[in-house]
Amino acid sequence: MIRLAETDDLPQCADVVNGWIDGTPWLQRATPAEKVREMFEGALRYRIIWVIGEPVEAYLSLDPANGHIGALNCRTPGLGHGSALLATAREGRDFLSVNALMANVRAQTFWRRNGFTALGIENETLPVPLRRLRMEWSRYGS
Repeated sequence: MIRLAETDDLPQCADVVNGWIDGTPWLQRATPAEKVREMFEGALRYRIIWVIGEPVEAYLSLDPANGHIGALNCRTPGLGHGSALLATAREGRDFLSVNALMANVRAQTFWRRNGFTALGIENETLPVPLRRLRMEWSRYGS
């Protein structure tokens, strides 16, 4: 069910993100859908991306150099895809980090439920000002 993404999966990952942006009332679209698709081009050179489904229903993007989860997006939340992808990302790792949007309480709840601890707020200024909550998980606790 979970597999490593291939180049052909990346436009579908972008579609999952674009669907989330367009379906989230509190999130202002700052990046055109086509630009989001372009952002995925070449991502496999520096990220590990796992996907579920054909077509892609959910994906998790990880920077293997520092254990930072860049994105975890599901077309349909609540089906267990996020938990399954996170379990895969944890395999062989002792540490992971993620930045959850402050406005996304549902995501923060997911990360806390999965053992992540909030460390502090980071501000992102581009393309629109967003506040993010830095969260970390360690196999050995805090």
